[in-house]
Amino acid sequence: MKYVMAVVLALSLVLTAGCEPPGMNVQRASLRGSGDISVSAALDAVKPAEKAAEVQQKTKEIAEAIRLFLKTGKVADLTIPEITTELEKIIPVNYRFLLEIAIAQIDGVTVPVQVIGTNNVRRIDSFCVGLINGCNEYSMDDRPPPNEAEVATRSLEAPEATFGRELKKEAGIN
Repeated sequence: MKYVMAVVLALSLVLTAGCEPPGMNVQRASLRGSGDISVSAALDAVKPAEKAAEVQQKTKEIAEAIRLFLKTGKVADLTIPEITTELEKIIPVNYRFLLEIAIAQIDGVTVPVQVIGTNNVRRIDSFCVGLINGCNEYSMDDRPPPNEAEVATRSLEAPEATFGRELKKEAGIN
């Protein structure tokens, strides 16, 4: 998985090198891919495996709810604190790492006049599309074989905590 992420990051660097930043199509494609890869790697880390399907379903439901909120047409005029408050109403506490990841899609971009703006709404939406696609395509049969030592240490941790930590790591969010 680290090799896949390295290739994606290298491709992103190549595409963003030069005088002009990549267009929105490339940015959104990168975010969709990042969401897909991140959710797949994070679901692979959920132990025990039986809990991964539960986390997968909940993540998909939350990403779909975020997308519905983004489509209300009122989001672009919100400030970062305002969108954070609204997303906190949608995202359950044990999945707040998704809020951090959504806001990170804005933090990397200069926000003029302190409002989110249409392009940032589209960036968040694209990452959510990637999460949903990753959840839809994730296969329990393709999980890596369990490592007994890892299972013993991680089985005490809530599956959402393991998933959230791994998702943030894979998405490049500290």
